[in-house]
Amino acid sequence: MSDYHNEITPVVWQNVFMSYDTLSRLACVEQGGEAVACSSPASFTTGLTIFQENWWLDAASASTWEEVELKWDGSVGGRLPYYRRRQQGAVFVMMPPYTRLLGPMLTLPAGKPVTRAAQLKRTVGALIRQLPRYDCFVQTLPPHSDADLGFALNGMASVRRFTFQIAADVSKEDAWKGMDPRIRSRVRVAGNRYDVSIHSDADRFISLLRSQYAKRKGPDKNDYEALARILGSALPRQQAAIISATGDGGKDAAAVAAVWDDAVLYLWVTARDPDVSDSSALSSVIWRAVELSRDRRLSMDFDGFHAAENGAFLARFGGMPVVRPTVISRSLLGSALYLCRDLGRAAFFRQGGQIGGREEIG
Repeated sequence: MSDYHNEITPVVWQNVFMSYDTLSRLACVEQGGEAVACSSPASFTTGLTIFQENWWLDAASASTWEEVELKWDGSVGGRLPYYRRRQQGAVFVMMPPYTRLLGPMLTLPAGKPVTRAAQLKRTVGALIRQLPRYDCFVQTLPPHSDADLGFALNGMASVRRFTFQIAADVSKEDAWKGMDPRIRSRVRVAGNRYDVSIHSDADRFISLLRSQYAKRKGPDKNDYEALARILGSALPRQQAAIISATGDGGKDAAAVAAVWDDAVLYLWVTARDPDVSDSSALSSVIWRAVELSRDRRLSMDFDGFHAAENGAFLARFGGMPVVRPTVISRSLLGSALYLCRDLGRAAFFRQGGQIGGREEIG
């Protein structure tokens, strides 16, 4: 048997997570003179995220996702799922619609840092070399994953994107105290204006989302068929719920679709009617999602942000900032297309436009 096989022995399936001393220390935050929850960051888990499950990938991509894998002595030692899309003559290898996290799933034994770095370089490199030709590769890894080191050691760049998380062991009372006083005030106001309920009516949620984009500037880039497929798969599995704030006349003012796995509940997709919704309606459904995560004893993930103002809004719910590494590799054509997109998006936002679903929640 080669040294390669001796050094890397298949073990149980797991995502690859790095244990950072600075992140594992207890973190206490004080806001407005109030003592709030002290806890280590959420999402220290070895299970697959919901976004890495085969059924999710099938639903999100209409069963068009692909993967490369690495085998040692007949056993699968690593997998890298991906979604291939062609646009303007370029090939994008990325994540399917509405899939927040992906990346490789590896089987690596524990070892010294020098050994682990070598293992990551070899295993991730072997997966990369099997990928189809692409002009742009983009995938966001689960928080605290050290698989981005494997990509970096193979010449691929990564950027730091942020989400906010509330750990599973933070009580509902402490989570409430940990929020910005303005958010607590909005939730109280919403209690007098809206009826907040949990349901499984996917059509009702999608109708509100369609209405939101029909009333705003700019293109609607939501893939409603994919959204319906995912909810149609997640709801019967009891891995999703829709939370709506309903005003006078039974009209929905705001809603959120939350999804979860065995460790984390994600604030996945939000929707609101700008004609009837105010910030209290949206704040109330997000807070109800936090309560649901407490009831299910799951960590709460606010699912990241793109626009700075939305990050500032989500930060007021008291979660700890957590990094989601995003791996990026582009050809000259891919870089040119992204530059054109970014310039167009910047000009559009300067005119007051709205594009993406995650940009809508601030």
